[in-house]
Amino acid sequence: MEELTVKIETLAYGVFGVARTERGVVFVPDTAPGDVVRTRIVDDKRDHREAELLEVLEPSAVRRPAPCPYVPECGGCSWQHVDYRAQLEAKQAIVRETLTRIGGLDGAALDIRPIIGSPEWAYRHRLTLRVGGEQRLGFYRHRSHRLVEIDACKIADETVNAHLAAAREWLRGVSTTIRRLEIASTRSGRVAFVANAEGPFRHDGAYHEKFLRARGSLAGIVLFGKGWRRVFGKPIVDLEIDGDLVIEAQGGFTQVNPEGNRRLVAAVLEFAALRENDRVLDLYCGAGNFTLPIARRVREIVGVESDPASVTQARRNADRASLGNCRFIQQEAAAAARALGSAGEQFSLVVLDPPRSGAAPLVDHLSALAADRLLYVSCNPTTLARDLRRLTSLGFTLGPIQPIDLFPQTYHLETVVRLNAAT
Repeated sequence: MEELTVKIETLAYGVFGVARTERGVVFVPDTAPGDVVRTRIVDDKRDHREAELLEVLEPSAVRRPAPCPYVPECGGCSWQHVDYRAQLEAKQAIVRETLTRIGGLDGAALDIRPIIGSPEWAYRHRLTLRVGGEQRLGFYRHRSHRLVEIDACKIADETVNAHLAAAREWLRGVSTTIRRLEIASTRSGRVAFVANAEGPFRHDGAYHEKFLRARGSLAGIVLFGKGWRRVFGKPIVDLEIDGDLVIEAQGGFTQVNPEGNRRLVAAVLEFAALRENDRVLDLYCGAGNFTLPIARRVREIVGVESDPASVTQARRNADRASLGNCRFIQQEAAAAARALGSAGEQFSLVVLDPPRSGAAPLVDHLSALAADRLLYVSCNPTTLARDLRRLTSLGFTLGPIQPIDLFPQTYHLETVVRLNAAT
């Protein structure tokens, strides 16, 4: 295959650095902006080429030795070899470039605020690990199913890392086939195990109960598979999200970065420009991460979530916070938006925080809700750009855009966008 010496200009949204040559763009993994590298082309596509890194000939000023001993074997932290300030600059640039290229938006007119960073290390209070043969725990290497075992993770908090050995011990006695295991820490310093199983539950409940009794720092265990779920103990994971406001989730989704999440919530509240008489719709509300802080400041809020366990927890969280102005609907977001619009319900603000696939099924139903403000919280700039293209074609105008780095050492990022309805 062809060998090339290239200079890396930027980082792409993903694991690759980007070089530009006379024959077009070349993507090279494990590189940093400013690196001069020797590469070998491994895939020649219509609009770009991919290469493997053979040698760093001239390291960039922003390249650093990866502090983690598992890099680059582990596929978890694809940017760890890049100085954190340069990571933030790259993410800021990715937001502008993606919204311009995919969204067709005028890059010069975009009001993109400076990215908000978060703690660089030990920020994850949840860590999802792959389980391999002989109950090995670790992460897959990039683009493979080869497990890289770990003894500690530099982006996980101390409590999570301290329970890796206990997780391995627990797995050795589990007869149900476990494929993924999440270790989630609580504010009290305890943990919950949340295990994704393959096949049926093998009725080993007595083992889990005995293990819990012997491990005071283990709050509870959740096992789930296709069509079933079992809970042992009290696997409640809690997050302080807005001053003294705390939400809890029982083995369900919560943001992995507690400090970063508080900054995300603050950005949402700022962009929402809440008014005392607002009626708000929160789509994809989960356990109430945005619903409850907003509820403190408005007349009424309706949260929509498809996961029944999250809806149950959201209601409990609202009750615990004495917030009687919350109503929750268990339904897919698009179906709920369509039904609410058809029923003539109107809102002054709609908040949506969709999964990585974006909000394409529901964007055409948002205009019927009569909101003068729309807040889009995205974890994927590519689907965000696609959806913003559609929303602006429907008459919404773009307001400020706030990138937030909840995932240092990786290419992932959050973006908060405010849109205003046409007047």
